[in-house]
Amino acid sequence: MSQNQLSERYEVNDELNMRTLRILEAMLPELNDALRTHFRILFTRSEFEHWGGLCQLNNGPTRFTTGLENIITIKKSEYDALDEEGKNALVCHELYHIMRSDDDKPKLRKHQYLGGIDFCELPQHDGFSHRLALKVMGKL
Repeated sequence: MSQNQLSERYEVNDELNMRTLRILEAMLPELNDALRTHFRILFTRSEFEHWGGLCQLNNGPTRFTTGLENIITIKKSEYDALDEEGKNALVCHELYHIMRSDDDKPKLRKHQYLGGIDFCELPQHDGFSHRLALKVMGKL
């Protein structure tokens, strides 16, 4: 993929980066693993089947050359349609996917519905990420 194709498909965005920084600065214990991980968050203009975002492990040569352990892509069209709480919830949701294994290696947290945690792939059922967003906004 050429540099032009990449720049047409992905966008590093100051507002998204600042929102992510504000969320992490809230020091929520649920996001401790994201605080200890090297990741990049960016917008994508491509359409994929996931709702609003995708958190992936960054392996192979890209990880070796960049040092990034995770890459989060947020679907720009869906993000732009959200209110402030929804934007925070989407970013919190993707950050919560980042976790560390017992031997401190990066891994991805799966969606879960047990023990009172409703970390769900369907935004309307994902009460967990919305509660994190409200904490960040000082409303909980």
